[in-house]
Amino acid sequence: MKYLLLIPALLSTLGHAQAPQKILINEQKLFDFVKESPPNILQLQASYEATKLQRESLDENYDFTLSASSKITGTDERPLSNFQPVFGPVRTHSLTLSRPTKYGATFGVTAYSSDSVSTINRSTNQGFQFDISLDLYKDLLGKTTRANYKSLDFSQQRMKIDSKIRTNGFYQQLRKIYWAIIAIQEKETLSKQLLKASQDQAKDARRRLKSSIADIGEVARYESQVSSRKANIVLLNYEKERLIKQLKDLVPELAYSELIFKENNLQKTIDSVVKCTTLIQTHKLPPLEYTRFDEMLVLLEKEYTATSMATEKHSSLDVSLDTSLSTFGKGTNYELSRDAFSDDRSKSYEIGLNISIPLGSKKSNTEDVKKIVEKKRYLAQNRELMGKIKTFHYQILKNISLLYQVFDNQQENSGKLEISLKHMKKKFKQARVSVSDLINEQDIYLQSNLSEVDTQLEVINTLFEYFSVYSDTPCDINRNVL
Repeated sequence: MKYLLLIPALLSTLGHAQAPQKILINEQKLFDFVKESPPNILQLQASYEATKLQRESLDENYDFTLSASSKITGTDERPLSNFQPVFGPVRTHSLTLSRPTKYGATFGVTAYSSDSVSTINRSTNQGFQFDISLDLYKDLLGKTTRANYKSLDFSQQRMKIDSKIRTNGFYQQLRKIYWAIIAIQEKETLSKQLLKASQDQAKDARRRLKSSIADIGEVARYESQVSSRKANIVLLNYEKERLIKQLKDLVPELAYSELIFKENNLQKTIDSVVKCTTLIQTHKLPPLEYTRFDEMLVLLEKEYTATSMATEKHSSLDVSLDTSLSTFGKGTNYELSRDAFSDDRSKSYEIGLNISIPLGSKKSNTEDVKKIVEKKRYLAQNRELMGKIKTFHYQILKNISLLYQVFDNQQENSGKLEISLKHMKKKFKQARVSVSDLINEQDIYLQSNLSEVDTQLEVINTLFEYFSVYSDTPCDINRNVL
């Protein structure tokens, strides 16, 4: 019970909370808010940065590395003869600077010193060692490495364009929601006009009922129509709020604002659509100059070619030529070994050929699967892009043409229904038709007008879909964001 007493206080607090800010929204204002980088845009940017991360991750494998080592080794073994020396402990220190290259070679230079004490004497060694390792097969002259680099470079360029295309698609999605809200407002205006007519009819029927001219059934039928049209308006408001929620989900900066949508003339917008489709229809072939998808196709093919070259070497054997050249000085202590390095240094070298052959078929099987995955992924992306380039030009124009025909027929239908409604009203006054016939005629006329708005919205949305692919179409209605 005591918690119930808190409810009035809570409601009072909410009542005194700061009212949401009212914002007048149009397309440009909506785009300005998107510049604040809503989650969808940030995700697109993150996807592009991920490809850059792959490139940087590959780069880090070919940077300089400085490594230091210091160790001591001891033993308590016994010599097999009195003349065999036993070394220990042995102290070794080294500092190595190395760097793999993109050309299948690894270079390194090491400064080192070692000090060992044996049963005979003490030996100190100081000097430098130069190491070179050359790949002679899998990555000969860096062929595989460069293929991986090219693949990532092409992928990065492709993802940059893809990010822009998806950003443009996000804007077109926002425009669809925006114009759906505008269409609902237009429907609401039409519905309110007919609601006013229904209320006037109900008021007149009640007046005639008092004069015993109309019966209670006629009054009830008119009042029922008033309730029905009020309910339709409430449903329109519900649909509008549902769309506003979608808009706020996509642009969280608007979450705590009350959005007021500027009245727009759908018919005027349709006129702009007609001009744009007229321009588009002049292109018998897909206008590649208006889209970025053709660039995506070129980069996708180059990326696939480079990736395939790298995959070809996945199960190959490894062959490397390793060489080492040392220059050093020896003595019975550090000072003498330093002097020997300066005055009479010694040299040594080492050359070796290393071969690593994978046994079994696991690496070969992996290579085969990689080839299949890469090819299918390439074909899927290639056909998807090609499909959009062709389908969106030919099919969407047909769709818009059909919608124009639907709209023309709907306008003609509404015009005929308007004439029919006028005659129906005359017949009703002459008591030649029932009130139900009149109300049905009014409802049919309203639905025809609402259907016109739906078709207009569908035409606009269809053109927005076209812009999601042909983003550079030079039309006034096209807000190019790339």
